[in-house]
Amino acid sequence: MPELTAVKVRDRWDDAAVVTGDALDQCVYVSRLLGSDPAVVLHGGGNTSVKTLARDVTGEPVGLVHVKASGHDLGRITRAGFAPLRLDRLRELAALPALDDTTMVNELRCASIDAAAPTASIEALLHALLPFRFVLHSHADAVVTLTDTALPDAELRKMFGPDALVLPYCRPGFDLARRIAHELAARGGVPPSAVVLRNHGLFTFADEAKEAYQRHIGLINAAEERIARARGEAAGAVRGDTAHEPHGGGATHVPPGGAVTGGPADAAPAGDHTEALAALRAELGRAAGFPVLVRAERDPEVDAFLALDNLAAVTRNGTATLEHVIRTKPWPLLGRDVGAFVREYEDRFSRFAPGYPEGLTALDPAPRVVLDAELGLVTVGRTPGELEAVRDIYRHTMRIIRDAEALGGYRSVGDADLFDIEYWELEQAKLRRGGERTPLEGQVAVVIVAGNNDAEPVRAALAGAGAQVVSGGAQAQAISAAVAAWGGVDLVCQVGATPGEAERGHRVLRHGWAGGVEIVVSADAEGRSVVGPRGEVRGALADVASLRAALLLVA
Repeated sequence: MPELTAVKVRDRWDDAAVVTGDALDQCVYVSRLLGSDPAVVLHGGGNTSVKTLARDVTGEPVGLVHVKASGHDLGRITRAGFAPLRLDRLRELAALPALDDTTMVNELRCASIDAAAPTASIEALLHALLPFRFVLHSHADAVVTLTDTALPDAELRKMFGPDALVLPYCRPGFDLARRIAHELAARGGVPPSAVVLRNHGLFTFADEAKEAYQRHIGLINAAEERIARARGEAAGAVRGDTAHEPHGGGATHVPPGGAVTGGPADAAPAGDHTEALAALRAELGRAAGFPVLVRAERDPEVDAFLALDNLAAVTRNGTATLEHVIRTKPWPLLGRDVGAFVREYEDRFSRFAPGYPEGLTALDPAPRVVLDAELGLVTVGRTPGELEAVRDIYRHTMRIIRDAEALGGYRSVGDADLFDIEYWELEQAKLRRGGERTPLEGQVAVVIVAGNNDAEPVRAALAGAGAQVVSGGAQAQAISAAVAAWGGVDLVCQVGATPGEAERGHRVLRHGWAGGVEIVVSADAEGRSVVGPRGEVRGALADVASLRAALLLVA
């Protein structure tokens, strides 16, 4: 494995930049500081809060805890991203002997003083219990690394402080809040300096935002120094900032549902494995039951990770952070036997599902991470946003696994706990509600433009329907680039040429998510268009009047 020096997480606090507004403004500021570093917070992880005193509509004073709302990104959060909840009510809820998650979320909604506010984080009760104004929680890589090992609690307290509370894994939400309440009571009112949760992350707190933040960064760096010693590196050496960037490695960033010219070609695997990648994408889509996008990349870090002697065993130990299982599945596929992964994943559901309430909905069984000797690291998602999140998470996971192995061995929680998070009742509720998905989501469209024809209406319509659009003037080059970058082509639209030219002589066109190009659209110079759909895209196009109109009107 190529050596990476220890990450020194930078203290970004700037007294001159701190908003001099109220406590919630300060919480927004400190939240953005944490969320700006992917080594501290990654893809929606972490949560923060601040306690304030306000007056309700009757003029009576009311204590509030403003908790980061579920689904909000700490790096870009605003005041509107916090739910203002009645502090006393949350503490009453935390004292209950039991509370299921669905009821708890409803109670959190009822405890809000603003009916239009978003739903608070599942950790809201814990934020309410901690007796400090500012509470900060992250899943920082270094902390997760140390707590994903068998290092004894005593050694962890050496790093995080003798007054730190080190706890074993506990299910997030009500169970964790009750555990913290018990521990606080056992300490006789003397609060800990921090809370370290195995296989989870770090909580710090203080009455001043700066103190809570700097304690958080200081403890992360103490963990980094311990990891550096385990690797035999000089403590405090700084890895370049690009190692923290989620888009590092020169990859093209594609906004969800957006259109791009070209694709992440620089992320393609070494050598000419485009046909293999396209075939894999088609098989993954069939396993999932919907089209997916893939991204393959090779570099020294990926190659060395693939060369680990215990790769099969260590990658089956679970996700680095539990909530990542919802994005990455509990383990990656090694090699390309998608069918074997599907069978094992479905067997796992059959084994655990009987222990849950009737009506548990099985998730699709397609892997989201593939580790392959030829293709390298392959990540899978319905949209570029999903693809980016899976890629970033597994890049961080590889580093966490490597460092945890240097500390005696990587250990996540058991598969039963992973299943519990993956099939969390709140996630199941999201599945039951469903959601509006764009009809061409997960599909790749190539637009070929002949002469001076205007193809922008076609590109805009395809992108609006969710397709990833690749444009080019030279047909063979554009199609080949799309196959290499995205793992296949699903739709070809040729503007300003005769219908037959779009497919002629291009063997790569047989690689779409369902095994081949689903539709070829051509428009001649006089505006006469021919639409020839087959397969699933026929229904998708029929449901998108604007897309069909744009295709038929292009000259």
